[in-house]
Amino acid sequence: MQGKFGALCLSVLSVATAAAGRADIKTQESDWLLSGGLGYYYNTKGSESSRVEISAIETDSLLQNSQQQFPLLNLSLKRKIKPIVGIQQLRIGPSLYYHHVKFEGSVLQFMVPAFNNYTYTFSGDVVDGLIEVEALFKPFYKNISLVVIAGFGASYASVEYSEVARPGIPIGTSRSTPKHSDFNFVAEAGVGISKPFHKNLTGGIHYLYQYRGNADTPSQSINQNLLAGVVGRLNTQNLMLTVSRHLA
Repeated sequence: MQGKFGALCLSVLSVATAAAGRADIKTQESDWLLSGGLGYYYNTKGSESSRVEISAIETDSLLQNSQQQFPLLNLSLKRKIKPIVGIQQLRIGPSLYYHHVKFEGSVLQFMVPAFNNYTYTFSGDVVDGLIEVEALFKPFYKNISLVVIAGFGASYASVEYSEVARPGIPIGTSRSTPKHSDFNFVAEAGVGISKPFHKNLTGGIHYLYQYRGNADTPSQSINQNLLAGVVGRLNTQNLMLTVSRHLA
């Protein structure tokens, strides 16, 4: 899936480059750049191998079978600042990211595969607000430039956990938790390429690794008490297609 999306990004950028013609495009540079992005993300761990403390004598483990994919959205506004030696352009400004997470799998009671009586879903919404820096280097081929990206900020996650009893298991024994909000530090680093395709429009492909840490559901349960909340790991690898406009 990730490879297919990467190929699509390269195809879109190639088409935009061809449409722009062979001549170099003189962009209308301004101090401000408004950007939007649409991408694909992959959670590096998710709920894999998480443990659920049910009682003093029971600890279950989660066997993640899948993670559903949803669009990754981005909006940013950056201002040009004085570049350092070796960098053609340096921009800094606020950047917002949003994506939905959903991990699904099996609950192994007492961490024993034979006691596979429930399936689970760990889901939620994640919003990141960062101060992001982009360093644009001189073009290396037909106005295509290397971009290095870094940022830090705060991440907000609203997550919940629920179980469904398998056939033959009493429904009332399954557990679930209400939505719970978590705030974490987020840091990112990445690299990409950038290519102008209009006098004030630029396209790009970015790869980012974003570290958010974990989000925990509360220890409360609607049906039974949980001694500890369920942990979801929210670190992601992102592949994004971006379009930027130079503001007058």
